[in-house]
Amino acid sequence: KVAGVARPQAFPWLSAPPPAALRRALERLLALGALHPKDGSLTDYGRKMAALPLDPLYAHLLLQSVKYQCTQEVLTTVAMLSAENVFYSPPHSEQKKAAWEAH
Repeated sequence: KVAGVARPQAFPWLSAPPPAALRRALERLLALGALHPKDGSLTDYGRKMAALPLDPLYAHLLLQSVKYQCTQEVLTTVAMLSAENVFYSPPHSEQKKAAWEAH
């Protein structure tokens, strides 16, 4: 919607998502307040969410954290949830590296 696509269902996708997945995504955006309930257009809140390079749920959590004065805690949580692996243990030897890769 932020890219100016009024009806994502009619967008000429290279590889279209399944209709059920698209429907769930739109329902989720509606539930988060990113879309107007009447016409499905983007809300001002949805524009704020779209400005953040995050999953819509994480953007919503971050924006709401200001209201509840817990931004630092939410930032930390969202950062950890957004990272692929928060723990890094560099292998110190070829043997440890092989053991690490085996798991």
